[in-house]
Amino acid sequence: MRRLSFIFCIACFGAQTASADPVTDVCLSYDAAEVCECASEALKKEIGYKHFVQYSVASKTALEHQEAGDALAVAWDKATKRHAIAAGLSDTEALNQMNKFGAAHRDAIKKCKG
Repeated sequence: MRRLSFIFCIACFGAQTASADPVTDVCLSYDAAEVCECASEALKKEIGYKHFVQYSVASKTALEHQEAGDALAVAWDKATKRHAIAAGLSDTEALNQMNKFGAAHRDAIKKCKG
């Protein structure tokens, strides 16, 4: 169920990449560039720089896997597992963390839309 929650949270984001920021890229197929850039900045303030970097790396990893042909859920699963290893977390802890970051990102997008 938690895995589905994370996937649902990210499902609205596509694999289009057009900026230097993977977090913004995750948002671009869902919304306009201005909204996505605003949301990235808001997210950075909300979760802090260290966690933003972790989410950014996971976003980049997921986007790369999607571009290589993986389905959205598979791409984010791989990104979360990579995050778990890099951060020294269990898969469940990493998934919970990515769920939290993804929810905060979605909230930031809503706020930036006005």
